[in-house]
Amino acid sequence: MAEAAMNGIRISIIKGELGLGQQLTESYLAELFGFSKTPIREALALLKSEGLVVSETHKGFRVFKMDKNELSEFSELRFALESQALISSFTKNKLKLIRKLKNLIKEMEDCTKNKTYSLHQKSINDDIKNYNILDTKFHKLFFVLSANRYLLKHYESIIGVSETIRTHTQNHNHSIMSSLNDHKEIFYYIEENNISKANNALDRHINYWINDRLEKITNNQIA
Repeated sequence: MAEAAMNGIRISIIKGELGLGQQLTESYLAELFGFSKTPIREALALLKSEGLVVSETHKGFRVFKMDKNELSEFSELRFALESQALISSFTKNKLKLIRKLKNLIKEMEDCTKNKTYSLHQKSINDDIKNYNILDTKFHKLFFVLSANRYLLKHYESIIGVSETIRTHTQNHNHSIMSSLNDHKEIFYYIEENNISKANNALDRHINYWINDRLEKITNNQIA
């Protein structure tokens, strides 16, 4: 029950149904998800280890939020993990990495063909959601094929935070097309056996990711 409660709360945070910095009381969450307070309490403790919720003395739990410095530090960690995972997956499983990334790129392109993104069009929103799922799969593949359980464990401990930030800062048309081009560039260099340039492309992609989100923070949109 604690795991089910944890998954429900995690999904609600990632989707933005529970806002950044929102106070989370056991009674509110128990009513919202239909669990007793005990599994809710256990779920919050587990989500704290993922960074999705934080606890404050005498205030209980709340959804995380980030300022500029915290977001910069988070992005440094993300690149350190991903760049190593990319190198390891390329070294150990190059052919499988290329094959699977090629399929993901094709699916990502299918989500963006002949589309003008609008929050008021359900079908377009579904494409955006599907694209975001594929985006996560693209990056997670580095860790899965790195065959390093410690790298994968650390990635899984931050993936929820990354997806939540994306939800709160995504400029749908511009961000998705820029994101697609970044992923295609990373894949191009991997396919060309140039891991150094692939890592540089990954670095630029993550730097764009942080700069775009820092702009939103400056405008008080996610902090």
